[in-house]
Amino acid sequence: MKIKTQIRISLIVFVIMAVVIIFSVYNGNSQLQEIQKKQQIIDRIEQSSSELYYLENDYIIHGGTIPATRWNTESVELRGYIQALTLTDPSQQAVLNKMFNSQNELNQSFSNLVAVTSGGQGTGPVGVSQELKEFSASTLEGQTQMLMSRTSELSQLVKTEAHDVEQRTILIISFSIAVLMLFVLLNFLIINRSVLKSISALQNGAERIGSGDLDTKIEKTGDDELGYLSRTFNEMTSSLANSRNLLLATNIDLEEEITERKRAEDALRESETKYRTYIENSPVGIFILDSMGRYRDVNASACSILGYSREELISLSIRDLVPVNSLTKSLSNLKKLQVDGFLATESALLKKNGDTLPVTLNAVRLPDGTFLGFCSDLTERKRAEDALRQSEIYLSSILRSAPIGIGVTSHRIIRTINDRICEMLGYTAEELTGKSTRFVYPTQEDYDDVGEANKAQIREKRSGSLETRWQKKDGTIIEVLLSSTPLDSADLSSGITFTALDITERKKGENIIRESEEKFRGIFDNINDGLHIHEIGPDGKPGKFIEVNEVACRMLQYTREEMLKHSPLDFVTDYHSKPLDQIFLENSTTGHSIFETGHRRKDGTVIPVEINTHVVNLQGKRVIVAVV
Repeated sequence: MKIKTQIRISLIVFVIMAVVIIFSVYNGNSQLQEIQKKQQIIDRIEQSSSELYYLENDYIIHGGTIPATRWNTESVELRGYIQALTLTDPSQQAVLNKMFNSQNELNQSFSNLVAVTSGGQGTGPVGVSQELKEFSASTLEGQTQMLMSRTSELSQLVKTEAHDVEQRTILIISFSIAVLMLFVLLNFLIINRSVLKSISALQNGAERIGSGDLDTKIEKTGDDELGYLSRTFNEMTSSLANSRNLLLATNIDLEEEITERKRAEDALRESETKYRTYIENSPVGIFILDSMGRYRDVNASACSILGYSREELISLSIRDLVPVNSLTKSLSNLKKLQVDGFLATESALLKKNGDTLPVTLNAVRLPDGTFLGFCSDLTERKRAEDALRQSEIYLSSILRSAPIGIGVTSHRIIRTINDRICEMLGYTAEELTGKSTRFVYPTQEDYDDVGEANKAQIREKRSGSLETRWQKKDGTIIEVLLSSTPLDSADLSSGITFTALDITERKKGENIIRESEEKFRGIFDNINDGLHIHEIGPDGKPGKFIEVNEVACRMLQYTREEMLKHSPLDFVTDYHSKPLDQIFLENSTTGHSIFETGHRRKDGTVIPVEINTHVVNLQGKRVIVAVV
């Protein structure tokens, strides 16, 4: 049998055993989950039984309809739990049937007790004899204990079922693993016998070839993969032997070719050494100086930067290209280059047209005593630095004059703030800079809440805005509207820019308005008469309700939400002490009207009412306030 076939068989057996184990685990877990659900329902039954026990004692001792009602409600929930159980085990089903019977008996006993106590003297258990109460209590207690006992019995049966399922699953898995291990052992013995012998022969042949014996042959062991490998091995040794003979024959020619190639490589290396010192087409100016500071060679970029031709630059020296006020420094730099062998600095050079050009200079001393230098035009960088400096001036001006607090934090450490922040908190900039932002929050909870909320908002919208509290230096708490934006949304550690607006006075105004509304609502809802506020249509007829109080809702038996979907005309009867047109005219001309009518309640009954209407302005809109 081929090794490939053996491996396939091994994989198939392994997959089958793995499927068996996985299925066993899945089936066991499914059964355990169902058992767990049953156990949870049984636990609820036990809890409900205990509650019935306490409620029936409460009724026997105190009487009244409330304990009886609560007992009946709890009994209905108990029956629901019992009915929710689905059992397949006959012993469990038998116990469940007994529980149904116990619950029925318990319901009957409690109903009898209620009937007896209600029919006795007085309004409750007080009118019943002590002997009857004790007999009833004893009967109910026994039946309740019986129900709880059977519930415990059912719980124990379910736990036993769970244990059996666990043991059965473990047994199946253990057996499958044992079979798999036995198969692996047998497979190892078979492969060890058929493969290792052939591998040992191949190893010995490889060692002989490694020692130079290319005439080695491996004995063919079979028609499997190892036999094919042995034949290939023998073909390889024959090919190696032929190649060795060919190599020996051509060795002299190769040695001559290598010698010639080395000569060509040496010549090429000398050429590369010369031209690697500078690159004619480099965008950076490159020049060669001698020890006296005279230019010996330059590239095209150096000519372009300074405005000279190559011939003109080679005829000049450092003295010719350096401004007078920088000559002393340039000569000092040349001496430093001669001593140290390298130089890196910023300087200025004179262009052919007389303009001064800022440049960076980097130079090194070459082995032949000359100097290789590189220069780059700094004009654009200087312009960018000037623009950045001007931008910083503008930003500083904005920070100083902004009417709101502005600052920057990094890792919640204050890095910079404007004067408005200091005014808001009563600290100096030096007292706040470098401090954790926890310093300005009155509590750790405020600090943590702002941090979490800001992170969430920045992740979602790349900016955050929320209201929080800060504590001033004198201990005063102020309300603040805080807005934050990261300097780099991809890297929050780069810093956060924030603005802070003191909204303390605004919050006080909002609180005053809220308190006023609450007072109005309290008066509105607690007045003895029904109050309606409704719109006025273009034709003078009443529109939909805008607001009604609790008394009005109770009069018509509707909720506030239901009332706000209607208008007064939806509830009135045909009778009015005045014609409707006259009522509408009075409201329109005098702003007031009193009349009698009937209102139809939700249950269909009609109640007579007197309505006193007044036209008022509410938020710039004319509405009617009616007292019913």
